[in-house]
Amino acid sequence: MASIVFRMDSNEWLHEAFSGFTLEKRAPADLVELCTRDLEVTLPPDYLEFFTFANGAEGNSPGQQYMRLWPIDELEELNLQYEAAESVPGMLLIGSNGGGEAYAIDFQQPPPAYVMLPFIGMSREDAWFFGNTFKEFMEHEVT
Repeated sequence: MASIVFRMDSNEWLHEAFSGFTLEKRAPADLVELCTRDLEVTLPPDYLEFFTFANGAEGNSPGQQYMRLWPIDELEELNLQYEAAESVPGMLLIGSNGGGEAYAIDFQQPPPAYVMLPFIGMSREDAWFFGNTFKEFMEHEVT
């Protein structure tokens, strides 16, 4: 597997987007590589870069939207618990809004799409599109 290369200087927007959030300590590159190896998808580079900033985040955005983004080492287990592969094949759940909806990355067609969908009755048809990049997703959700 190729090494994951992170651009540490591009995290400035992350500081702004996650101000007011409780952040987990950033994930070491070897943990990111180990965890991504077990997933059945290739995570987008901009989402992987988030883990150089924080290994998960929880809190209220400036727009008062609650958000919890799961640590990379919990993604596989939480997707198994929510039976995401059976309900929404090609999607990877990455977090929650704490109000019954999941955040996910939809890999069904390129480029991957960041979406939100209900946990109960989880289906692709009920997904709301939030962007094609992690930054677009955050800009949509935090405002």
